[in-house]
Amino acid sequence: MKNVAIVGSGPAGLSCAHSLVEVGVNVTVFDELIEFGGMLAYGVPEFRIPLKIVQEKIGGAKKVGIKFVQKKVTSINSLLKEYDFVVLAIGSGDGLKVDLGCSDKVKIIDALEFLKKDKLEKKKLVSPEDNVAVIGGGNSAMDSARVALRQGAKVSILYRRTENEMPAIKSEIENAKKQGVEFNFLLAPNNFDSKLNKLTCKEMILSGEDSSGRKTPIDSGKTQLMSFTKIILAVGQEPDFSWLTNEGIKLNGKVIFVDENNLTSLPRVYACGDCVTGPKTIATATVSGIKTANSIKSLLN
Repeated sequence: MKNVAIVGSGPAGLSCAHSLVEVGVNVTVFDELIEFGGMLAYGVPEFRIPLKIVQEKIGGAKKVGIKFVQKKVTSINSLLKEYDFVVLAIGSGDGLKVDLGCSDKVKIIDALEFLKKDKLEKKKLVSPEDNVAVIGGGNSAMDSARVALRQGAKVSILYRRTENEMPAIKSEIENAKKQGVEFNFLLAPNNFDSKLNKLTCKEMILSGEDSSGRKTPIDSGKTQLMSFTKIILAVGQEPDFSWLTNEGIKLNGKVIFVDENNLTSLPRVYACGDCVTGPKTIATATVSGIKTANSIKSLLN
């Protein structure tokens, strides 16, 4: 019987694990966090996906024979000595940074950290006294804004394009509006004075299209000065590859390089989910995990 180690317990890792265990493969899933489930457990607010539901899914996975180990994996080559295959499903858990000329970690908050603190630790990083700016236009921005509202703060979303270019699900944008989130478009934050609680934003205009097919924001030369007590950065995520490069894993820009079968540059090591595709939907990650499992099963057959 073959043994497979999966690093990461998010949607991609879980779907891969289920698909493999169905054909009699021994599967062990590693994750450094206390709660298994990846972004389902800490990156999606309680009101959208309750932690109890995620825990039930993990309980079901254990019942069908999937083993879960809370451990931070730091060496793929070590795993290859014990397992026939390794699957990297490490997601995109590091928030991208924006240089606002300020290093105040109390007032400038990463969106994923904000969501994790709220869901897993029940810790509020904003209060009713706060006027919060959420920077970004994706689902994490909408989630962060709505959680900040629930923590009592006044909340505004700042986005450098218009609503038409927002990557967030339309229903989530509408829900945020209905619940009281203010939207400010064509603004790009430039500098935050944490002592005076003043955020300087560049006014943008749209011109042409970028590689994603969206119109490109260009600095108009004008600025706006806005008052906020805290800033939540939700401008995108990327994987942590700091431990992979020394292991011989080839990268393709900000994602792991894989072939058509999701095989990496290392033999017997596969990758799936956001660390291969970039941040996508839960459904996309799930499909990627199943594809990877099918590639491994084809070798076993």
